[in-house]
Amino acid sequence: MKAINISICRCGKFLDKHSWRPVKDVREVIMQKIRETMPKAKIKFEYYSLPEKHKEKKDIQTIVEFKGQVYKPVVIVKMAKCNLCEREGTKYFEAILQIRSRSEPVLKESVEYLQERISGLRQRGVFINKVERFEDGFDLYLTSNKLAQVLGRELLDKFGGGLKVSPRLFSKNKQTSKELYRVNVFIELPGFTRGDYMVVDDHVFLVDKLGRKIKITEAVSGSSRIVDYLGLDYSVLKRQQAYVSKTYPHLEVINPHDYQSSMIKNKPRKDLVLGEKANVVIHKGIYAVD
Repeated sequence: MKAINISICRCGKFLDKHSWRPVKDVREVIMQKIRETMPKAKIKFEYYSLPEKHKEKKDIQTIVEFKGQVYKPVVIVKMAKCNLCEREGTKYFEAILQIRSRSEPVLKESVEYLQERISGLRQRGVFINKVERFEDGFDLYLTSNKLAQVLGRELLDKFGGGLKVSPRLFSKNKQTSKELYRVNVFIELPGFTRGDYMVVDDHVFLVDKLGRKIKITEAVSGSSRIVDYLGLDYSVLKRQQAYVSKTYPHLEVINPHDYQSSMIKNKPRKDLVLGEKANVVIHKGIYAVD
């Protein structure tokens, strides 16, 4: 019996003639190859260990019983790269995912989200082959223009903001004459995140919900608005700490700017006690925040 050579990829595929096909267990492929020449053979794996590094080879030891005879066919498994995984770590890209935001925490969270999502898309041949850092964001070079657009919409649903997709022709398939496009997916994420306080129309609002529409709640009245990020004029307020100086008849804290006892303009979500440190934001008055 001829030696059985099997090429596998770490993404979970094996080379079947000239095509890469998914496989759950390489042992099934080995048994299938053996039974192509020895139908209904009884197969036992004496030693089974798969290669881990690229181009590494390992011998799989099997015992095969067929028509009263015992065989020990040579089985060699090689770690290779499928046609999609070959793109990883190269200069190849189909799309640039451009992420921009005024907020460093928002940028960091969005990139971490993308890295986690893309790590689960290896089997579909999606990789980040290059990352460029800018003062207000990142450019990520991806190997799939379709999934770059999907990920852009996911970011929009999660964080809110604005999205613009700009395709441009860069090549033509010589065999099919099909035009090939690269895509720029530009995402402007908000400079704030859920739980931030900001000034809109000279009023202080809490950011309650992010997404394609953003829900903000006025700190004093508790009334809510649904707003679009695009065209929204806002400024994010920095949280500060202030000591509670009075609880009756009104709640007051020591203003960290002028050190005067000042009345809190909104109703805190939790009771505060004298001398306690409270988180506050300041805009034409002081507001207690969680």
